[in-house]
Amino acid sequence: MLQYYWLLGKEIAERRDENKYGATFYATLSRDLKKLLPKASGLSERNIRYVRSFYELYFVFIQNLQQPVADLQLTEKYKQY
Repeated sequence: MLQYYWLLGKEIAERRDENKYGATFYATLSRDLKKLLPKASGLSERNIRYVRSFYELYFVFIQNLQQPVADLQLTEKYKQY
């Protein structure tokens, strides 16, 4: 579910400028998702706003992560290369 929320938040954030619903964007998206996924929970208008906020909050941290290789400690044997 966390991955679903992450991807949904990403889509909303990336397409923010394209939305043509204005103030009713979240209500419309909530209604459409409930029709598409009738058994899913957590698709209220408020939760969808939280999903976008969740993505935007943590996206900043994820894009600044170092590559895993930078965290490796080289042994004395390989430091000469």
